Amino acid sequence: MLPSNPCNKETPLKPKIKFSTVQYETDKTEEQRIKDMGYGSVCGSQLWTSRNTKPELAYATSQQCKVMGCPTQNDLTNALYSVDYAHQHRHKGIRFRKNGNRKLIAYYDHGDEDRADNRDQYGYVLMLAGGPILWCSKKHSCVVVSTSHGEYMAMNWAARDVIWIRELITEMGYGEVIEGPTPLIGDNRAADILSREDLITPANRFYVKAFNFIKQCIRDGDILTELIGTKLNLADLFTKNTDATTQQRLVGWLTGYNNAPLPRGIAKDITKY
Repeated sequence: MLPSNPCNKETPLKPKIKFSTVQYETDKTEEQRIKDMGYGSVCGSQLWTSRNTKPELAYATSQQCKVMGCPTQNDLTNALYSVDYAHQHRHKGIRFRKNGNRKLIAYYDHGDEDRADNRDQYGYVLMLAGGPILWCSKKHSCVVVSTSHGEYMAMNWAARDVIWIRELITEMGYGEVIEGPTPLIGDNRAADILSREDLITPANRFYVKAFNFIKQCIRDGDILTELIGTKLNLADLFTKNTDATTQQRLVGWLTGYNNAPLPRGIAKDITKY
């Protein structure tokens, strides 16, 4: 294994770095050499970390794993950069607080495109007691034709896990935590409006039926969509390679070290039963 650079890491990925299967032209000998050096092991260790203790690593890990079949020297170097980040920030994980949000809330977002298949990244996070209890950073299952299209799809993926967590919490006997609809918070007004209105336009009439699941959740009183400023959206960390300023602003909120920002209308309701 190549030694990684011990210099200070403020972000899980180097600025402007993207992993893609069309970024480089490699031969099979080069790919096998990188695999033999342990690229798969690096990805595996990062998967455990990003799924259990460091949600801010989710986007970086997602990017690293998609080139596991054809890794390059640059991919390995960038993956080791993420390992350094995790090691340098090993003393900080996830914090839950008794004065954190006592009702379930969720954030979602949509972001970067992969040039290999033109599918965009999306992500979401569910928060309770001030910290994250479930999060995701993945590529959409189909090509997105507009920002609002991608945001609407991300909203629906998040809604599915919100419903599952609500049912789990109910079975555990803590129904007061999900009393009333769960706020699902994003930063795209067009997607927010579409979730609540049966408005058919040339821009949305081709949307796959399954992605209208959010409408049923709202009608059933399980979810309430809300808007928040883009710079305050925690899910931004799951959709793109953010810069150091954005990372520093959002990670404290995401991991529970600071109170996450809330839309003005629900801030009072979310901190008490």
